[in-house]
Amino acid sequence: MSLTYLVPFVGYVVIASPAAYKAVRGVLGNWVANAEGLPTNAGLLLHAIVFILVVGFLMRLLVVHKSNFYGTKMAGEYCDNGDECYHTCYGGVCN
Repeated sequence: MSLTYLVPFVGYVVIASPAAYKAVRGVLGNWVANAEGLPTNAGLLLHAIVFILVVGFLMRLLVVHKSNFYGTKMAGEYCDNGDECYHTCYGGVCN
């Protein structure tokens, strides 16, 4: 299974769990969830925003995209001699 599927899955399981709602309730107050960990509408919105930010950051950090939309590698990306870079491949890095 690739990280493309695993990162959002793990992020959702952690952020959407009742334990996470209870922990955030302890920090931010009763507007996030009730004592059993059931979220309020504001708590759902908060956790949805946190989920988007955390998973977006982890996807950028962990998942490697090998090319851009046009199929050429951009400056700073690693390359081999046969790779098509936007400018040139020099010393294993696109310039």
